[in-house]
Order: sequence, then structure tokens, then C-alpha cells
Amino acid sequence: MSKPWPGLVICFSIASSAEAHEFWLEPTGIDNQTQERSLNAQVFIGENFKGKVYPFEPRAYAAAYWIGPKKAEALHRLQLSDRDLALDFQGDGLHTLAVASYGTGLVHDTVDDFLAFAREVGAESLVAKDRPIPDENGGVPETYRRFSKLLVQYGHADAADMRHGFEYEWVKSPFGLQLFATDHVAKHHPVDLFCRSFDAKVTYERHVTDAEGQLPFVSGEFDRCLVNAVFLRSSRSGREWSSTWVSLTWDP
Repeated sequence: MSKPWPGLVICFSIASSAEAHEFWLEPTGIDNQTQERSLNAQVFIGENFKGKVYPFEPRAYAAAYWIGPKKAEALHRLQLSDRDLALDFQGDGLHTLAVASYGTGLVHDTVDDFLAFAREVGAESLVAKDRPIPDENGGVPETYRRFSKLLVQYGHADAADMRHGFEYEWVKSPFGLQLFATDHVAKHHPVDLFCRSFDAKVTYERHVTDAEGQLPFVSGEFDRCLVNAVFLRSSRSGREWSSTWVSLTWDP
């Protein structure tokens, strides 16, 4: 088991990247027939598109934005005294909830634990080149961050997703998905795609983005989909490690 480093951490950071992989956002109670005026969102941490549910608290993030057809709201800058966290729809069109977490530290108990984690996220070639070097207790320290987007189509106007300037970000197009890492497309990168049908059955596929960082849609009738990518980095020749988790949730 991995041990979080001491310090102030928000509740959903307790689940380490070695124990609970995907981090994503989902809406609650969306019904275009009744036309609710605001969105309630929840945070999920788990595996295979199933996980524990946590309340969405935007002020716990390094950045949290609610982006609609008319404006972008910086939710992480709300005052602690502001109890109204309703995400109001801005009329017909695409709305995006996007967050970026602070870096959180953990320690993998052993080198073997860390290698198993690296294999799961498709980073075998990296750890083959930079063998992780344990600390004085035999563990491998890691710092991880999360970037996550939720797309919500409100009303009947159809609008396309776009990049909003996050360091790591998924963008959905009419033809598929595109992954960005810093200032470049993430070409030939392994990603995990999960789609949940209306009867709660989850379909999973491991893909690799093409030379343009793109990924086609999975075929089938689904209620909601999640795509996740992990970028693992090493420094000091394997003594320090960091991971960046990038997810997108949408209704096909």
C-alpha cells in the first residue's frame, strides 16, 4: 500500500495513484426535458468507471472553471463564505467543468509496487530506461496531479468542444478525441477508454493515440464515456517521479 506524505490534503487526495487510478467528474440530475437551470457535479475516484463519490468543492483545486456559451467562471476563486456553488447554465450550448489539482505526494512501498503501477499505466519503456531508485526506507516517492474535464450539452444548440488552455487537456471533436500535453499533441500515447451502457455495463478498451494525438470513438450505444491518460516522468535518474492524470467525461 502507498503512504500519503504528511500535510494538508483534501479528502479525495487520500486515494493514491497506486490504489485508485481514474479521477473524473460526473453530473447529477441532468434532464433536458425538465430544463434545470443549474448543474450539480460529483467527483469520482476509482477503477473501471466505478468508484467512490466525493462532493465537488472547487476551492480545493489549483484551478476550477465553469465555462459556458457566454463566459468562463473561475470557481476556485470563490470566497469560503460563499455557500452557493450552483453551476448555472448560460443558455443553450456546451458547458464545460474543468479542474486542475494541486500536486500531491505519496510513497510506493517498494520498487516492485512502483513497477506494477508503471506497467498498468503503459509506461514500461520509461521504467526500463530509468530504473526507479528507492529511498532509505525502500519506497519510491511520487508526486501526482489531476486534470479533468466534464462536458455537458444543455438545450438543443450543438456546440463543439475546444481547448481551454490547461497544461494537459482532452478535446472532443465530431470525429473523436485529441490529447494535448503542454504545448504539443500527445502522439503515440497509451490511453484507457471506458464507456457505460444504460444498463450500467462498462466497456473498456486500451488505445494509443496517433501521430496527431487523436483517438477515434468506441462504437456502440452508451450512456456516458470516460477517457483517461497518464503521463509518468522521472528526474534525478529515477530518484524522483511524477505522474499527471488527464481525463474527460461526456455523454455520447
